[in-house]
Amino acid sequence: MNSSIPLAHYPAAPLKPRVTFPRVMLGLGLVALLISAVFIAFLTTSKTSRPFALDNPKPDGMMALAQVLNKRGVEIRELHSNRDLRPATNQTIVIVNASALNDEQMTEILSTGSNIVVLDGYKTYSLQDLVKPAYGIVDEGGKVECHNPIALRAKSVGSFRGSVVPSFGAKGEGCFASPSSNDEDGYGFVSVQHRDASIHVLASPEILTNENADQLGNAALGLGIMGKYPQLRWVYGTEYAQASNESPSIYFPQLMWLLILSTVSVLLFAAAKGRRFGRVVAEQMPVVIHAAESVRGRGRLYTKARSFEQATRALRHAARTQLSARLGLPPGAPDYVFTNALAQHTGAQERYLQDLFFGPSPTTERALHALTSNLDNIQHSSIRR
Repeated sequence: MNSSIPLAHYPAAPLKPRVTFPRVMLGLGLVALLISAVFIAFLTTSKTSRPFALDNPKPDGMMALAQVLNKRGVEIRELHSNRDLRPATNQTIVIVNASALNDEQMTEILSTGSNIVVLDGYKTYSLQDLVKPAYGIVDEGGKVECHNPIALRAKSVGSFRGSVVPSFGAKGEGCFASPSSNDEDGYGFVSVQHRDASIHVLASPEILTNENADQLGNAALGLGIMGKYPQLRWVYGTEYAQASNESPSIYFPQLMWLLILSTVSVLLFAAAKGRRFGRVVAEQMPVVIHAAESVRGRGRLYTKARSFEQATRALRHAARTQLSARLGLPPGAPDYVFTNALAQHTGAQERYLQDLFFGPSPTTERALHALTSNLDNIQHSSIRR
Protein backbone atom coordinates (compact mmCIF):
# COMPACT_ATOMS: atom_id res chain seq x y z
CA MET A 1 0.00 0.00 0.00
CA ASN A 2 1.51 3.15 -1.08
CA SER A 3 0.93 6.10 1.11
CA SER A 4 1.91 9.55 0.23
CA ILE A 5 2.45 12.36 2.57
CA PRO A 6 0.86 15.51 1.24
CA LEU A 7 3.24 18.37 0.88
CA ALA A 8 2.49 21.40 2.91
CA HIS A 9 1.47 24.36 0.88
CA TYR A 10 2.53 27.78 2.12
CA PRO A 11 1.25 31.01 0.76
CA ALA A 12 3.75 32.78 -1.41
CA ALA A 13 5.55 35.55 0.37
CA PRO A 14 4.32 38.96 -0.76
CA LEU A 15 6.70 40.73 -3.04
CA LYS A 16 8.27 43.76 -1.45
CA PRO A 17 7.70 46.92 -3.42
CA ARG A 18 10.82 47.96 -5.22
CA VAL A 19 12.52 50.90 -3.61
CA THR A 20 12.33 53.83 -5.97
CA PHE A 21 14.60 56.12 -3.96
CA PRO A 22 17.56 55.85 -6.40
CA ARG A 23 15.30 56.71 -9.33
CA VAL A 24 13.84 59.64 -7.45
CA MET A 25 17.33 60.86 -6.63
CA LEU A 26 18.40 60.49 -10.25
CA GLY A 27 15.36 62.41 -11.44
CA LEU A 28 15.93 65.17 -8.93
CA GLY A 29 19.57 65.28 -9.97
CA LEU A 30 18.67 65.75 -13.63
CA VAL A 31 16.28 68.55 -12.72
CA ALA A 32 18.99 70.18 -10.60
CA LEU A 33 21.47 69.92 -13.48
CA LEU A 34 18.99 71.51 -15.87
CA ILE A 35 18.39 74.40 -13.47
CA SER A 36 22.16 74.77 -12.97
CA ALA A 37 22.76 74.84 -16.72
CA VAL A 38 20.17 77.60 -17.17
CA PHE A 39 21.67 79.53 -14.26
CA ILE A 40 25.18 79.20 -15.66
CA ALA A 41 24.02 80.31 -19.10
CA PHE A 42 22.51 83.36 -17.47
CA LEU A 43 25.73 84.09 -15.59
CA THR A 44 27.97 83.73 -18.63
CA THR A 45 25.81 86.14 -20.62
CA SER A 46 25.21 88.56 -17.78
CA LYS A 47 25.72 92.28 -18.24
CA THR A 48 28.58 94.24 -16.75
CA SER A 49 28.84 97.69 -15.25
CA ARG A 50 32.22 98.70 -16.72
CA PRO A 51 32.08 102.31 -17.96
CA PHE A 52 31.75 102.63 -21.76
CA ALA A 53 31.69 98.82 -22.19
CA LEU A 54 29.64 97.39 -25.06
CA ASP A 55 27.87 94.97 -22.68
CA ASN A 56 26.94 97.62 -20.11
CA PRO A 57 23.20 98.53 -20.18
CA LYS A 58 23.60 101.42 -17.72
CA PRO A 59 23.67 105.08 -18.83
CA ASP A 60 27.48 105.10 -19.02
CA GLY A 61 27.63 101.92 -21.14
CA MET A 62 27.36 101.39 -24.91
CA MET A 63 25.01 98.42 -25.07
CA ALA A 64 22.39 100.32 -27.08
CA LEU A 65 24.88 100.87 -29.90
CA ALA A 66 26.00 97.23 -29.72
CA GLN A 67 22.41 95.99 -30.02
CA VAL A 68 21.82 98.06 -33.15
CA LEU A 69 25.03 96.67 -34.68
CA ASN A 70 23.93 93.16 -33.74
CA LYS A 71 20.61 93.61 -35.52
CA ARG A 72 22.53 94.71 -38.60
CA GLY A 73 24.37 91.38 -38.63
CA VAL A 74 27.59 92.45 -36.91
CA GLU A 75 29.05 89.71 -34.70
CA ILE A 76 30.35 91.23 -31.45
CA ARG A 77 32.86 89.54 -29.14
CA GLU A 78 35.28 90.74 -26.48
CA LEU A 79 39.03 90.13 -26.71
CA HIS A 80 40.39 89.39 -23.24
CA SER A 81 44.15 89.43 -23.98
CA ASN A 82 46.69 89.56 -26.80
CA ARG A 83 46.35 85.76 -27.09
CA ASP A 84 42.87 86.32 -28.57
CA LEU A 85 44.16 88.50 -31.42
CA ARG A 86 43.86 87.12 -34.95
CA PRO A 87 44.98 88.84 -38.17
CA ALA A 88 41.87 89.85 -40.11
CA THR A 89 41.05 92.64 -42.52
CA ASN A 90 37.28 92.15 -42.34
CA GLN A 91 36.86 93.11 -38.71
CA THR A 92 36.81 96.18 -36.50
CA ILE A 93 38.58 96.31 -33.14
CA VAL A 94 37.07 98.86 -30.74
CA ILE A 95 39.35 99.85 -27.87
CA VAL A 96 37.69 101.13 -24.71
CA ASN A 97 40.00 102.73 -22.15
CA ALA A 98 42.90 102.61 -24.59
CA SER A 99 45.04 104.70 -22.25
CA ALA A 100 45.67 101.53 -20.19
CA LEU A 101 47.54 99.87 -23.10
CA ASN A 102 51.29 100.26 -23.48
CA ASP A 103 53.06 100.81 -26.80
CA GLU A 104 53.77 97.10 -27.33
CA GLN A 105 50.16 96.05 -26.76
CA MET A 106 48.88 98.78 -29.08
CA THR A 107 51.38 97.74 -31.75
CA GLU A 108 50.16 94.14 -31.53
CA ILE A 109 46.58 95.30 -32.13
CA LEU A 110 47.59 97.50 -35.06
CA SER A 111 49.53 94.62 -36.63
CA THR A 112 46.33 92.60 -37.11
CA GLY A 113 45.46 94.76 -40.13
CA SER A 114 41.97 95.38 -38.73
CA ASN A 115 39.95 98.57 -38.74
CA ILE A 116 40.75 100.20 -35.36
CA VAL A 117 38.47 102.46 -33.29
CA VAL A 118 39.89 104.23 -30.21
CA LEU A 119 37.31 105.84 -27.95
CA ASP A 120 39.43 107.93 -25.55
CA GLY A 121 42.10 109.51 -27.70
CA TYR A 122 42.46 112.64 -25.54
CA LYS A 123 44.42 110.61 -22.95
CA THR A 124 45.96 107.90 -25.15
CA TYR A 125 49.69 108.28 -25.83
CA SER A 126 50.42 104.87 -27.39
CA LEU A 127 49.29 106.16 -30.83
CA GLN A 128 51.47 109.28 -30.95
CA ASP A 129 53.03 108.31 -34.30
CA LEU A 130 49.54 108.56 -35.82
CA VAL A 131 47.26 110.54 -33.50
CA LYS A 132 48.11 112.52 -30.38
CA PRO A 133 46.11 114.33 -27.69
CA ALA A 134 45.49 118.04 -28.02
CA TYR A 135 44.47 120.57 -25.39
CA GLY A 136 41.12 121.89 -26.57
CA ILE A 137 37.57 120.87 -25.70
CA VAL A 138 35.08 120.34 -28.53
CA ASP A 139 31.71 121.86 -27.72
CA GLU A 140 28.38 120.36 -28.72
CA GLY A 141 27.30 121.01 -32.26
CA GLY A 142 30.81 121.53 -33.61
CA LYS A 143 31.05 121.84 -37.39
CA VAL A 144 32.25 118.91 -39.45
CA GLU A 145 34.84 120.84 -41.45
CA CYS A 146 36.30 117.76 -43.11
CA HIS A 147 35.67 115.43 -46.03
CA ASN A 148 35.33 112.19 -44.08
CA PRO A 149 32.10 110.46 -45.29
CA ILE A 150 31.32 109.04 -41.81
CA ALA A 151 31.55 112.45 -40.20
CA LEU A 152 29.54 114.05 -43.02
CA ARG A 153 26.68 111.60 -42.44
CA ALA A 154 26.70 112.44 -38.73
CA LYS A 155 26.64 116.22 -39.54
CA SER A 156 26.74 117.33 -35.90
CA VAL A 157 27.63 115.56 -32.64
CA GLY A 158 27.75 116.25 -28.91
CA SER A 159 30.62 117.68 -26.90
CA PHE A 160 33.94 115.92 -26.28
CA ARG A 161 35.89 116.02 -23.04
CA GLY A 162 39.15 116.71 -24.90
CA SER A 163 40.50 116.78 -28.44
CA VAL A 164 43.00 115.03 -30.69
CA VAL A 165 45.07 115.89 -33.77
CA PRO A 166 46.78 113.84 -36.49
CA SER A 167 50.50 113.47 -35.83
CA PHE A 168 53.00 115.14 -38.14
CA GLY A 169 53.30 113.11 -41.33
CA ALA A 170 50.24 110.96 -40.64
CA LYS A 171 47.86 110.51 -43.56
CA GLY A 172 44.47 111.64 -42.27
CA GLU A 173 42.23 114.49 -41.22
CA GLY A 174 40.29 115.77 -38.23
CA CYS A 175 36.60 116.58 -37.91
CA PHE A 176 34.49 118.60 -35.45
CA ALA A 177 37.17 121.20 -34.82
CA SER A 178 37.65 123.34 -31.75
CA PRO A 179 40.49 125.82 -31.14
CA SER A 180 42.77 124.67 -28.36
CA SER A 181 44.66 126.69 -25.83
CA ASN A 182 47.98 126.38 -27.68
CA ASP A 183 46.53 127.76 -30.95
CA GLU A 184 46.66 124.32 -32.55
CA ASP A 185 43.38 123.01 -33.91
CA GLY A 186 42.03 120.10 -31.87
CA TYR A 187 39.34 117.77 -33.17
CA GLY A 188 36.69 115.56 -31.62
CA PHE A 189 37.23 112.90 -34.29
CA VAL A 190 40.35 112.01 -36.30
CA SER A 191 40.65 109.35 -38.99
CA VAL A 192 44.07 108.26 -40.29
CA GLN A 193 45.39 105.50 -42.53
CA HIS A 194 47.85 102.94 -41.18
CA ARG A 195 49.11 100.66 -43.95
CA ASP A 196 45.89 99.24 -45.43
CA ALA A 197 43.72 99.82 -42.35
CA SER A 198 41.77 102.80 -41.06
CA ILE A 199 42.18 104.11 -37.52
CA HIS A 200 39.32 106.17 -36.16
CA VAL A 201 39.97 108.05 -32.91
CA LEU A 202 37.32 109.79 -30.84
CA ALA A 203 38.61 112.33 -28.36
CA SER A 204 36.31 110.91 -25.66
CA PRO A 205 33.58 108.24 -25.64
CA GLU A 206 30.70 110.05 -23.89
CA ILE A 207 28.77 110.81 -27.10
CA LEU A 208 28.28 107.05 -27.76
CA THR A 209 26.91 106.05 -24.34
CA ASN A 210 23.39 104.76 -23.84
CA GLU A 211 22.48 108.14 -22.37
CA ASN A 212 23.73 110.25 -25.31
CA ALA A 213 23.66 107.99 -28.38
CA ASP A 214 20.24 109.23 -29.52
CA GLN A 215 21.26 112.90 -29.52
CA LEU A 216 22.29 114.83 -32.66
CA GLY A 217 24.37 112.63 -34.98
CA ASN A 218 26.10 110.66 -32.22
CA ALA A 219 24.64 107.28 -33.18
CA ALA A 220 25.37 107.85 -36.87
CA LEU A 221 29.02 108.50 -36.09
CA GLY A 222 29.27 105.43 -33.83
CA LEU A 223 27.55 103.10 -36.29
CA GLY A 224 29.69 104.46 -39.12
CA ILE A 225 33.02 103.75 -37.46
CA MET A 226 32.01 100.41 -35.90
CA GLY A 227 29.66 98.85 -38.42
CA LYS A 228 31.73 98.71 -41.60
CA TYR A 229 32.73 95.03 -41.23
CA PRO A 230 30.71 91.93 -40.20
CA GLN A 231 32.95 91.21 -37.20
CA LEU A 232 33.44 93.57 -34.27
CA ARG A 233 35.95 92.73 -31.56
CA TRP A 234 36.27 95.03 -28.59
CA VAL A 235 38.97 95.46 -25.99
CA TYR A 236 38.52 96.80 -22.48
CA GLY A 237 41.96 98.28 -21.96
CA THR A 238 42.45 97.82 -18.21
CA GLU A 239 41.56 94.11 -18.12
CA TYR A 240 43.17 93.40 -21.50
CA ALA A 241 46.50 94.91 -20.40
CA GLN A 242 46.49 92.94 -17.15
CA ALA A 243 45.60 89.63 -18.83
CA SER A 244 48.19 90.17 -21.58
CA ASN A 245 50.94 90.60 -18.99
CA GLU A 246 50.02 87.35 -17.23
CA SER A 247 51.37 83.95 -18.24
CA PRO A 248 49.21 81.89 -20.63
CA SER A 249 46.59 79.76 -18.94
CA ILE A 250 44.09 77.16 -20.10
CA TYR A 251 41.55 78.72 -17.75
CA PHE A 252 38.44 80.28 -19.22
CA PRO A 253 35.43 81.57 -17.26
CA GLN A 254 33.11 78.69 -18.20
CA LEU A 255 35.64 76.05 -17.09
CA MET A 256 34.89 76.59 -13.40
CA TRP A 257 31.18 76.10 -13.95
CA LEU A 258 31.84 73.05 -16.11
CA LEU A 259 33.90 71.49 -13.31
CA ILE A 260 31.19 72.28 -10.76
CA LEU A 261 28.53 70.69 -12.97
CA SER A 262 30.67 67.59 -13.50
CA THR A 263 31.31 67.23 -9.77
CA VAL A 264 27.61 67.62 -8.92
CA SER A 265 26.73 65.06 -11.61
CA VAL A 266 29.15 62.50 -10.20
CA LEU A 267 27.93 63.03 -6.63
CA LEU A 268 24.28 62.71 -7.64
CA PHE A 269 24.97 59.57 -9.65
CA ALA A 270 26.87 58.08 -6.70
CA ALA A 271 24.01 58.96 -4.35
CA ALA A 272 21.48 57.34 -6.68
CA LYS A 273 23.44 54.18 -7.50
CA GLY A 274 25.64 53.67 -4.46
CA ARG A 275 24.96 51.35 -1.55
CA ARG A 276 23.80 52.71 1.77
CA PHE A 277 25.84 51.11 4.52
CA GLY A 278 24.43 53.05 7.45
CA ARG A 279 26.45 54.52 10.26
CA VAL A 280 29.97 53.38 11.04
CA VAL A 281 30.11 50.66 13.73
CA ALA A 282 33.24 50.10 15.82
CA GLU A 283 34.24 46.42 15.95
CA GLN A 284 37.17 44.49 17.33
CA MET A 285 39.80 43.33 14.86
CA PRO A 286 39.40 39.64 13.98
CA VAL A 287 43.14 39.06 14.54
CA VAL A 288 45.79 40.55 16.76
CA ILE A 289 48.33 42.69 14.92
CA HIS A 290 51.61 42.91 16.80
CA ALA A 291 53.33 46.24 17.15
CA ALA A 292 56.48 44.93 15.47
CA GLU A 293 54.47 43.87 12.43
CA SER A 294 52.90 47.34 12.20
CA VAL A 295 56.33 48.96 12.38
CA ARG A 296 57.75 46.68 9.68
CA GLY A 297 54.77 47.30 7.44
CA ARG A 298 55.04 51.03 7.90
CA GLY A 299 58.75 50.89 7.20
CA ARG A 300 58.17 48.95 3.97
CA LEU A 301 55.64 51.57 2.86
CA TYR A 302 58.12 54.37 3.54
CA THR A 303 60.84 52.49 1.65
CA LYS A 304 58.60 51.73 -1.32
CA ALA A 305 57.45 55.35 -1.54
CA ARG A 306 61.01 56.60 -0.91
CA SER A 307 59.54 58.90 1.73
CA PHE A 308 62.82 59.45 3.56
CA GLU A 309 61.81 62.77 5.07
CA GLN A 310 58.64 61.42 6.67
CA ALA A 311 60.45 58.32 7.95
CA THR A 312 63.20 60.51 9.41
CA ARG A 313 60.65 62.70 11.13
CA ALA A 314 58.94 59.67 12.69
CA LEU A 315 62.22 58.13 13.90
CA ARG A 316 63.50 61.36 15.41
CA HIS A 317 60.20 62.10 17.11
CA ALA A 318 60.02 58.65 18.68
CA ALA A 319 63.63 58.79 19.89
CA ARG A 320 63.25 62.30 21.30
CA THR A 321 60.05 61.39 23.12
CA GLN A 322 61.71 58.43 24.88
CA LEU A 323 64.90 60.33 25.69
CA SER A 324 63.03 63.39 27.00
CA ALA A 325 61.09 61.19 29.40
CA ARG A 326 64.33 59.51 30.49
CA LEU A 327 66.02 62.89 31.04
CA GLY A 328 63.03 64.33 32.91
CA LEU A 329 62.35 67.00 30.31
CA PRO A 330 58.84 68.21 29.47
CA PRO A 331 57.51 67.26 25.98
CA GLY A 332 57.70 70.85 24.72
CA ALA A 333 61.27 71.55 25.83
CA PRO A 334 63.28 73.72 23.39
CA ASP A 335 65.70 71.97 21.04
CA TYR A 336 68.82 73.44 22.61
CA VAL A 337 67.69 72.38 26.11
CA PHE A 338 67.13 68.84 24.87
CA THR A 339 70.51 68.51 23.11
CA ASN A 340 72.37 70.11 26.03
CA ALA A 341 70.83 67.74 28.58
CA LEU A 342 71.39 64.73 26.32
CA ALA A 343 75.06 65.68 25.76
CA GLN A 344 75.66 65.93 29.51
CA HIS A 345 73.92 62.60 30.08
CA THR A 346 75.58 60.56 27.32
CA GLY A 347 78.89 62.35 26.89
CA ALA A 348 78.25 62.90 23.17
CA GLN A 349 79.12 66.19 21.53
CA GLU A 350 76.23 68.64 21.46
CA ARG A 351 76.91 69.60 17.84
CA TYR A 352 76.70 65.94 16.82
CA LEU A 353 73.37 65.59 18.60
CA GLN A 354 71.98 68.72 16.94
CA ASP A 355 72.84 67.31 13.52
CA LEU A 356 71.45 63.90 14.45
CA PHE A 357 68.08 65.18 15.65
CA PHE A 358 67.62 68.42 13.70
CA GLY A 359 69.89 68.19 10.65
CA PRO A 360 68.87 67.59 7.02
CA SER A 361 66.89 64.45 6.26
CA PRO A 362 68.69 61.55 4.51
CA THR A 363 68.14 61.16 0.80
CA THR A 364 69.17 57.51 0.38
CA GLU A 365 68.32 54.23 2.10
CA ARG A 366 71.90 53.80 3.31
CA ALA A 367 71.88 57.23 4.95
CA LEU A 368 68.51 56.47 6.56
CA HIS A 369 69.87 53.19 7.96
CA ALA A 370 72.89 55.04 9.35
CA LEU A 371 70.60 57.62 11.02
CA THR A 372 68.49 54.83 12.53
CA SER A 373 71.61 53.11 13.88
CA ASN A 374 72.93 56.35 15.42
CA LEU A 375 69.60 57.10 17.09
CA ASP A 376 69.54 53.56 18.47
CA ASN A 377 73.10 53.93 19.82
CA ILE A 378 72.22 57.19 21.60
CA GLN A 379 69.24 55.55 23.26
CA HIS A 380 71.36 52.62 24.43
CA SER A 381 73.99 55.03 25.72
CA SER A 382 71.38 56.86 27.78
CA ILE A 383 70.25 53.54 29.32
CA ARG A 384 73.77 52.42 30.24
CA ARG A 385 74.40 55.66 32.07
